[in-house]
Amino acid sequence: MIRKALYAGSFYPENKETLIGELDSYLKKPLNADFLTKPNVIICPHAGYVFSGEVAGNAYALIRNENYKKVVVFSPSHQVSLTKIAFCSKDYYETPFNRLKVDKNDYELCKDIENVIIFDKPHILDHGIEVQLPFLSHVLKKDFLFTPIIVGAVDFLSVVKVMEKLFDKDTLFVISCDLSHYLGKKEACEKDKETVKNIENYDYFSLKEDDSCGFFILKPLLYFAKQEKMKIRLLNFKNSGDISSDYKKVVGYASFALWKE
Repeated sequence: MIRKALYAGSFYPENKETLIGELDSYLKKPLNADFLTKPNVIICPHAGYVFSGEVAGNAYALIRNENYKKVVVFSPSHQVSLTKIAFCSKDYYETPFNRLKVDKNDYELCKDIENVIIFDKPHILDHGIEVQLPFLSHVLKKDFLFTPIIVGAVDFLSVVKVMEKLFDKDTLFVISCDLSHYLGKKEACEKDKETVKNIENYDYFSLKEDDSCGFFILKPLLYFAKQEKMKIRLLNFKNSGDISSDYKKVVGYASFALWKE
């Protein structure tokens, strides 16, 4: 069973050569990426590439040609009301480049954790995981195991337990999320700056649900990262108005890298 690339041709180009050119235009290491250890976690936005591709590309540039045995992509649910942690029963996720084989073993490792279920509907309909996959397929040249997880409104300790089960030094976590949604420029910038500060300070207590569509992933991630003594670096920070010049209702985007020394 294959999860089709539903958003190819809308959120990002469907044509391979066009997609490669667009991805390469975004894959630029930020000037502050002076750490030597490859990231264990990247936080990336998930809008259409024309809006958030540059911000995401700053994170993916850091893992270009790196070798990970497994990549776990966490995303919120945008299309389906969800109060669980949804794994996927599909065998493959399709991209314009390839088909990524889903690691079914990770569900077996996590199935006894509270709120963990198999539920395909949010996976089929959502863009949050899909838009990360062309970047991953393009920058990671070696084959890797792939686990897609969509997180609903759940107790954050359930997500922490999933992260603890699945994390090791050869695994990359990709956290797919945007920041504030549909605020005016001034309010959005102030709110997103505060969210960025909270992320940089591992301050999961101060995060609020309307700070990010990925709140139910970010909060447990910061708890987990602090527990694992990871370092955090902001890579880029913008909003949709910086691209469209329409600042009436903007969406915030930020990318981060987290790593263990």
